[in-house]
Amino acid sequence: MTAGRFAARAVPAAITFALLTLVALEGGHVAVLRTRGGEAADGIRYTRLWFAEDGDRLWIESANPARGFLEDIKREPRIVIERGQRLEAWVAEVQPNPQGHREVRRRLRQKYGWRDAWIGMLTDTSGSVAVLLRRPEGVSVLQETIPPAEIPPRLRYK
Repeated sequence: MTAGRFAARAVPAAITFALLTLVALEGGHVAVLRTRGGEAADGIRYTRLWFAEDGDRLWIESANPARGFLEDIKREPRIVIERGQRLEAWVAEVQPNPQGHREVRRRLRQKYGWRDAWIGMLTDTSGSVAVLLRRPEGVSVLQETIPPAEIPPRLRYK
């Protein structure tokens, strides 16, 4: 096979692979987790992630125990999730393995279907860590509509 023929086949395959991966990751129901500990000037770390509802709780996953947001949660479990145009207050609790891992994997697989299967072929989640989010007492929605790229002063951690 000549280099030209190889490129004619490889480039479309690579583009298809990249597009499938992008759609799988960002194609629906992605939240933005805000934790204390980011490198930004405001000290907030922003992490895009999948979530699964469980009544009035949410499940999220750290694909591996070394993720920065997981360390942030261990230090300060009060977090904010941006879903759609809402900022929501939550308290995070790391779940013990293997039960936590099995539960979050089951819920994400059920919610995200083929997207979860596709990303599972690309990333090893066998050592993932489950985090269960619960509403803090007396607080739910912090703000209904978020101005672009703005963190309300009341969300700034003291």
